[in-house]
Amino acid sequence: MLTVAFAVALNLYRYIGCRVVILDSKKDDKILDFYRKHGNFEAFGKGNGTIPLMRDLKKIVVDDTVNSDLFEYM
Repeated sequence: MLTVAFAVALNLYRYIGCRVVILDSKKDDKILDFYRKHGNFEAFGKGNGTIPLMRDLKKIVVDDTVNSDLFEYM
């Protein structure tokens, strides 16, 4: 699911300038570890009962080491 979401976001990045993917995660170490491992997300700001996470799409385009199969979906 993350791969497809990133593929859609990368298409938007190329055509209309979408720059980041943002999601709100539950405050659970296992869930946070999953998003950091599989999406290379970084925490930012403070959420209301959640932890906001962000992934810069420009970093995927320049150096995609975590999601190397993204471009198959585009």
